[in-house]
Amino acid sequence: MQAASTFTILLAVTILLFTIACRNEEKSTNHDTERLASIYAQLLLLHERLRTQPPQLDSLEYRRRLQYLLDSTNYTEERLTRDIERELRTIDDARRFYDRVAALLEQQRHNP
Repeated sequence: MQAASTFTILLAVTILLFTIACRNEEKSTNHDTERLASIYAQLLLLHERLRTQPPQLDSLEYRRRLQYLLDSTNYTEERLTRDIERELRTIDDARRFYDRVAALLEQQRHNP
């Protein structure tokens, strides 16, 4: 009987710790997703704003500002691409990510 009670308590503690770990991972993932969505929204705004420039200026200025954005967020082009691809694993993930990006774009367009 004592062994069954000990097992039940250990099982409950294990489940509790697993639940806490999953919630912390989810919060971290949500924070990472939010940060990535913000960076991607900034990238889209950059592209949108510079597309009205003459082609030579557009390309040079875009590269310069892109590099500044990457440097200021501690990203490389490869890592940014990889992290965005990670966010688009499933249709639902992609929909949530792009919905968040769209909301951030609207917010940034109205509050530059």
